Amino acid sequence: MMPPLNRRTVVLGGLAVLTAGCSASRQPAAAHPSSAPTSAPRLDPQLAELAAEATLVATYDAALRAHPGLAASLRPIRANHAEHLAALATLTAKARPAGRAERIPASTAGTQRLLRMAEERATRLLTQACLAAGPPRAALLGSIAASERSHLVPLGAAPTPAAAPTPAAARTPAAVGGTADLPGLQLALAGQQAVRWGYDVVGGQVPAALQPAVRAAQAGHVAVEEVLSAAVRARNARPVAAQAAYSLPFPVAGQRAALRLAAQLEDGSTGSWHYLLATTGDRAVRSLAIAMLGNAAVQAVVWRARYGSPTTVALPGS
Repeated sequence: MMPPLNRRTVVLGGLAVLTAGCSASRQPAAAHPSSAPTSAPRLDPQLAELAAEATLVATYDAALRAHPGLAASLRPIRANHAEHLAALATLTAKARPAGRAERIPASTAGTQRLLRMAEERATRLLTQACLAAGPPRAALLGSIAASERSHLVPLGAAPTPAAAPTPAAARTPAAVGGTADLPGLQLALAGQQAVRWGYDVVGGQVPAALQPAVRAAQAGHVAVEEVLSAAVRARNARPVAAQAAYSLPFPVAGQRAALRLAAQLEDGSTGSWHYLLATTGDRAVRSLAIAMLGNAAVQAVVWRARYGSPTTVALPGS
C-alpha cells in the first residue's frame, strides 16, 4: 500500500521532482456491477485474475519446453508472470491455482503469436479489473496490466501507444470526482514535466535517425501534461509549475547514455501513474492512469531494446 504524499521527493527517471504539501485520502472501492443472473453465482474476479496468471506461467513453461531456442526472450517474461502471481496471491490471501497450459504450436512464429494473444487477453482482463477495484488493489492490477502490455515488444509486436484523451475531456463533469485525487494528479503532472525536459537532453545526444522517435515520445508526454493540467483546474486548483531544470541521474554524453536516460525517464514516469491509481476512485482518471502507465512501460522497453536488450519490468511503478 502506498503512503500518502507529504513533501515527498519522487525520482522520475533520475530527475528529482519535489512535490510540496501533498496528502492523499483514498477513495472507497468502486462498485463492481454484476450482470450475471442470480441463479448463477459470479466467478470471484480475484480468482479469475489468479487463474489468468497461473495459466500464463504454465503456458510459458510449456513454450520453453517445446522451443528451448526461445529461452532468452521467454524466460524473463515467465519470471515476470511468476512475480505477478505471487503479488496477487499475497494481496488477496488466496491459494495460487494450478495453471493449465495452452497448446503450444510446432513453429516458433506460431508460439510467439499464441503468447502475444495470451498477453493481450490478460491485459484486457486486468485493465477491466483495475477500473472496478479499490486501492491498493487497483494500483497492483494496473502495474501488472502495464507489464503484460510491455511483453508484446520482446514477443515481436510493434509498440502501439494508447492515445491520451483531449484536454476538453478532462474538464467534463464525468472526469471530476472531487479533490481527493488532486495530489496524485499534481504528482503525475510534475512527472510529465520532468520527462519532457529530459527528452530535450536525449534529443541533443542522438543522431538524426532517432530524432523522430524521441520527439514522438516527448509529444505524448506534452499531450498528457495538457490533460492533467485541465483536470487540476477542473478541481479549482492551480497546476504545479514546471522547474527550470532537473538533475540528471548520470552524465549523458553520446547515444547509448541518451537512450539509457530515455528508458529511465519512462520507468520513472510509471511511479506517478501507479500512485494516482492508488489514490483515485474516478473512472476517467483511472482510465487515463492505466493507459499512460502502460505507455511508459512499453516505451521504456523500446528504448532498452535500442541500446541493450528489451528487458521488461514485472511491476512498473511499484
